[in-house]
Amino acid sequence: MWHCRVSLVIAAVLATHASGHFANSSAGGDSTLEIISKLKSFRDGVVVILDEVATTMDKNGSSTDAQKVRQFNDDWLSILGVRKGITGLAKDYVLNYMGRSKYHSSNGELVESIKKVSAAIPEKKSASLTEAESLSIRRRLLDVCTAGKKLYENGGSLHAMLGELEVILHMETIIPGFAKNNKAQAEIHALKSLFEYTATRPPADEL
Repeated sequence: MWHCRVSLVIAAVLATHASGHFANSSAGGDSTLEIISKLKSFRDGVVVILDEVATTMDKNGSSTDAQKVRQFNDDWLSILGVRKGITGLAKDYVLNYMGRSKYHSSNGELVESIKKVSAAIPEKKSASLTEAESLSIRRRLLDVCTAGKKLYENGGSLHAMLGELEVILHMETIIPGFAKNNKAQAEIHALKSLFEYTATRPPADEL
């Protein structure tokens, strides 16, 4: 239990750090618990989205691709892990990027790409995303993968995770999962504000 709690805290801090913004920001009026709560919601939302998308893909007869989505979910969004999982991502970030001026002065493209994901997610005006909206969100997520892979070193966990996410996003069978699954869409709309929160914190001194 203690190890799980520590991993959750590390994962929450990593999730904001990995946006390339929190490591150069102040607390911005938010308590540590508030930050962790928001980031835990982000991780939980992505888990639900991928699970629901995989379920829809199965129903559409794309079981092989659905298994790839589930494998990504299991590998990279689990709390525990060594090289993979949230803990593996945290380890890579803390050991290789956190607090390093070269990283924090070079992450602007990644931050901007995250902002554009949020902008691509429409306000919740209807129950369904259109195919065009789903394609736009995918395109912006692919931009995050591209920017992140340029920033994080090949061979590290962060680079590997983004590479695998890129492969999944390129699968055409994933689009109906976004566009036709109401539960996944509800979580996507909920993530809009969390993307904004992650990428628009005011610059300040290193924590």
